[in-house]
Amino acid sequence: MRNKEYSIKKNLRYLKYCFYKPRLLIKEAISESNLFSYIILPFILFTLGYEILYIRGFILMEPLIPLPKIFPLSDSQYRLLEIFIFPLIHLCCFIISMLVILGFSKIYKNNKIDAVKITYFYALVGNTIGLVALIIDIIAIFIPWGYWMFIHPISAIVYGIFLIYFIHELSEIKKVKATLISIVSLIAFLSFRMLFIR
Repeated sequence: MRNKEYSIKKNLRYLKYCFYKPRLLIKEAISESNLFSYIILPFILFTLGYEILYIRGFILMEPLIPLPKIFPLSDSQYRLLEIFIFPLIHLCCFIISMLVILGFSKIYKNNKIDAVKITYFYALVGNTIGLVALIIDIIAIFIPWGYWMFIHPISAIVYGIFLIYFIHELSEIKKVKATLISIVSLIAFLSFRMLFIR
């Protein structure tokens, strides 16, 4: 096990590893005993960045993505609501994913499927790679281009692959099972998010 003392230098290293040393990141994250402390920085950066975009969307009265609303509110009211509920919804998405992974650990009767640690890794990678999507969304404000929208699904695919290999290595299960867990947890994450956030 690694030292439980937090290190900002190590945190930044983990963020960099998400982009060019994924196998080393997975290896270090598996042996990291204090993984929770390293998800806080990317979580804050991602959440704060999108909070600013949601505030901008409210001020400029930007139209919402035409999906069914869970609350019967006007677009402007919904934009205002998003500003306040986004951090909570984003956190709840990871809790939903953790419950899905926990369910699979019970189905497979495998105690090595550590739902909490897998979720921490999911949060680390998801929020870090999500920063790329955030930067693209900011660029899209100034340089409109229809293909920017494809960055988001690509980001989801990338951290889905990260999750597959992490679950496979941590839990010592077949990649097919790890892939199923990753896909179902990702669908649960995105479905819950899309209920509330546009």
